[in-house]
Amino acid sequence: MIKKKNVVLYIGLTLTAALLVIAIFGPVLAPYSLEDNVGIHTEVVNGETKMIVPPIPPFEDINHWLGTDRWGYDVWTMLLFGARYTIFVAFIVAALKVVIGALIGLMMGLRKKQPIWWTTFEEMWGYVPGFLVVYFLLLPITMNPTLSPLTLTSLFVIVMILIGVPSVTSSIREKTIQLKREPFIEASRILGASKWGLIRRHFLPHFRVQFLLLFVLEIVYTLTMMGQLALFNLFVGGTIYQPDSKLYISITKEWAGLIGQARPYLYWGESYLLFVPLCFLVVAILTFHLLAKGLQLHFDHTYKKTRWY
Repeated sequence: MIKKKNVVLYIGLTLTAALLVIAIFGPVLAPYSLEDNVGIHTEVVNGETKMIVPPIPPFEDINHWLGTDRWGYDVWTMLLFGARYTIFVAFIVAALKVVIGALIGLMMGLRKKQPIWWTTFEEMWGYVPGFLVVYFLLLPITMNPTLSPLTLTSLFVIVMILIGVPSVTSSIREKTIQLKREPFIEASRILGASKWGLIRRHFLPHFRVQFLLLFVLEIVYTLTMMGQLALFNLFVGGTIYQPDSKLYISITKEWAGLIGQARPYLYWGESYLLFVPLCFLVVAILTFHLLAKGLQLHFDHTYKKTRWY
């Protein structure tokens, strides 16, 4: 019997690798610096002298294949510089949420009696709109900030972890309660295994697949949250507001921020400045969706388990 290939997983892994390369080497691969901009100039195209005036649409100038904005800043360069804030922030938030949420969930789940205050908090927190919490906490310090982009990014990571850990904890806690009823867990307890011994020898190996899938799905959630915040002009790493021109500018050039700052260009006839970064962000989100689906199919086939989420 011919083994069916997991095409979804291969595509997801390939695109994930490409995103990581862009995030790691983006500034090195960028053809220009963020300070470089092109002004009005002439070029010889097919033997004819042509005047080039920003904004340059995509594919009209070989030196700026994704175009420039009206101030002459290269779109491809901004995307490459912003990739590290987009991808790495999503990875860090997802990883810390899973690690912290898993540890708390395991410890809570192994308690003999579940604290009423904690289960009540989990239920209550499930109705709290995370977007509003992040927005109103970060808005005062993100708009025309005095803090550095790295500090603002770190604060975004912290806030995202605080609002996301309870949901991860709830999921792991419930699964821990179910698993600790299994006979092999009871046998280990009777033989004198400590709580940390149970976690290290039984729970962590048993949950490793769930942790991996949860990590990928949390990346998707973080990217989606960044996109939602950008619609309200809150960009990761800081937002510069210019009241005279009513423009919001992303300091870090993260992809969601480039989408948010480009909304006025729809009315100025330069819609590509919005749709180009939008395509990159959508591809990133779809990449991790494919990766999660591919991993799920792989583990379902390997362990013959039904989906867990």
